[in-house]
Amino acid sequence: GGDNNGERSGVIRVWSSENEAVFYTKVLADAVVHSSKHALKELDVEMNRYQAGVAAPYASDLISLDKETAKVVKRVLHKLGYYQGRMDGTWNDAAEQALYDFNWNNLFFLKPTVVVDGQRKIDGPLVNFLRDADLEALAPATP
Repeated sequence: GGDNNGERSGVIRVWSSENEAVFYTKVLADAVVHSSKHALKELDVEMNRYQAGVAAPYASDLISLDKETAKVVKRVLHKLGYYQGRMDGTWNDAAEQALYDFNWNNLFFLKPTVVVDGQRKIDGPLVNFLRDADLEALAPATP
């Protein structure tokens, strides 16, 4: 819906009784935005937040961990204090440990990188969430 100020609201909710998370919720995806001038963008951010933080990982969500994706993920992990290594396009044990620690502190399901047919992959909604997230809303690394 809309009003005279150009604001929009929206809800996306996907239900299923046949997913890995059914023991605690039948909701596969959930995003809600109220009174926003950028409702579609905010719904996208909220959907990625839900899929990254609460939804079980799915093989179909895996994307290639290419150099640019590695840089995006490392940059966020660095800003939150999880990663202190080189900020390049490589992925190493320190980056994997930083991702694990971030997962442990912020997500319901652990979402490490995986190697599929010789190619390292990462959860796509997690990457999108990291790219667009309000970092103040995430748990930083603890010493």
